[in-house]
Amino acid sequence: MGSYRTAEGWKNFLHIAGDAEEMVSISAPDASDAPIAACVDGVVTTSIPAAITVYAQSGAQVRHAEAASSLSLEGLPGGIYIINVKQGGQCQALKVVK
Repeated sequence: MGSYRTAEGWKNFLHIAGDAEEMVSISAPDASDAPIAACVDGVVTTSIPAAITVYAQSGAQVRHAEAASSLSLEGLPGGIYIINVKQGGQCQALKVVK
């Protein structure tokens, strides 16, 4: 932190807090970041049972299923839908144009 205290611009700050140990790093995604759902031919499928919620473009919830491995969009009018899939600590959003 000492180098900030003498650096041009930074030396004008009275209090600089933090240290290198608190820095956040960015790493490559691991297997737990793999997609948990897909939508093919109007059917949302998940690799393992999950909560699947379908929202219309207006934000209104139009379908929901708990602990499901698939959910059909059949019968919904044409439009744009946002599908939220939650399983354990993972969450994935899909945008689907029907």
